[in-house]
Amino acid sequence: MKKALCIFVVGLTMLGLTLSLSADRDAKAHETGSAQMVLVPGGTFMMGNTLDGRYEYEKPVHRVTLSSYWIGKYEVTYPLWVRVRDWAKANGYEFENEGQEGYGSRTTNTTPQANTTPQANSIDEDAVAEAAANKPAFSEQPVVNINWYDMAKWCNAYSQMKGLTPCYYTGSAFRTVYKTGRKDLLQSMVNWSANGYRLPTEAEWEFAAKGGAAGAANPFKYAGSNEPESVAWYSDNSGNATHPVGTRRPNQLGIHDMSGNVFEWCWDWYGPYTAEGQQSPKGPQSGQYRVLRGGSFSSISFYLRSAFCQNLFDYDPGNHYIISLGFRVARGAL
Repeated sequence: MKKALCIFVVGLTMLGLTLSLSADRDAKAHETGSAQMVLVPGGTFMMGNTLDGRYEYEKPVHRVTLSSYWIGKYEVTYPLWVRVRDWAKANGYEFENEGQEGYGSRTTNTTPQANTTPQANSIDEDAVAEAAANKPAFSEQPVVNINWYDMAKWCNAYSQMKGLTPCYYTGSAFRTVYKTGRKDLLQSMVNWSANGYRLPTEAEWEFAAKGGAAGAANPFKYAGSNEPESVAWYSDNSGNATHPVGTRRPNQLGIHDMSGNVFEWCWDWYGPYTAEGQQSPKGPQSGQYRVLRGGSFSSISFYLRSAFCQNLFDYDPGNHYIISLGFRVARGAL
């Protein structure tokens, strides 16, 4: 009897050790993992607000045709950001900002609350504390507190780290990879045929958020639903904090958090829409502000809509103080 009990205890101990090691491997795999990508088959859709006629700055609705491309299933997480950032700094890259692990967790809140979005709400301290207490053992929080220039350089670094061809260069001859400083990249400085990572264009972002071809046939107001609660972390349910990526329901393509959690910066310079149909548009040739999409954890539902263009607030690409700004990556489907 004693021998059987001893064997049972040893078995439980070994099982516990195995589960612990397995969980540790899962955590480390996530922290050092790659961005998961979703293929968006090419297609044609109506870009702009097709569901409500009140918002003139989201018009004229116009026909856009896109080739197939890949886009991140999740927003770029802080662990992935750090892994690539550290590799990049050892390989000639320079970043203005180190990045931050979401907002509202134990390791954040060190930056004073700035105007997180134009419609920021007052902080619910109890909700923030609850969000921090429920933070997982390893972080799946989106990276924030970085500017547009750092995102573009990070995309180049991630490409080179993976043995891919970078997309962003300091000139139109594609001789020097963009690695340092603030460079107001023009379309001619982007190798659009490269197989590396880049920011999605505004049209790519909206098509993916609307669900691709499925969304063109059956559009939702938000990315995957007409009700924000199921697909978005926003002002009504977030506790004024970011949440681990992928914890709300995905859209028709299996992509998470395209409504809420953090605003996502796109490639495009800001410019008003035109009525003409377009093939793989990339926005104006130059400008002063870059496009933001998707709304954030502190946004009201109005700003979560897939058609809502954050051009309205004219964010400078050098701005990193707004802690609700993040991004996801894209790649051409070669």
